[in-house]
Amino acid sequence: MMSDSPLDDNAILQLNATGLRACVIAMSIASSGGKVSLSEVARQVGVSRQALHQGNPAAVEFIAWLRNDWTPPPEQQSDSQKLSDKVAVLEAKVKAERKKRIQAEQALTMSRHHLQLAVENLEAEIANKPKTGSLARARASRRPMTN
Repeated sequence: MMSDSPLDDNAILQLNATGLRACVIAMSIASSGGKVSLSEVARQVGVSRQALHQGNPAAVEFIAWLRNDWTPPPEQQSDSQKLSDKVAVLEAKVKAERKKRIQAEQALTMSRHHLQLAVENLEAEIANKPKTGSLARARASRRPMTN
């Protein structure tokens, strides 16, 4: 994945013709899937590597940035690189599944806790509820009425 280019608007405006050609050639090499090298860019521009390096530091920095961020196209990747990429994708999926499982376990624990609180509240209501059965009515009917 490429990060932001080291060439801002000001640096581009300060490039001379050789530096601009070097940047364009470097971009064409990178966009075709090749690995950018300062020697190859200098050869295609028609100057020596040292001359390109001395006269165009912004272009050299841009070429170095392209080289550092270069990754081979998928068809050029080695088997070990392909396997490493697959492992990285699978590890990300496992991590996501673990996160989902942990969230589900937390939700289950919270639900159990709320259920336990509801049971305790019901038991407390039952224990504190006044007697309303037939025995309580019979006792109430035997009491003398007072005005």
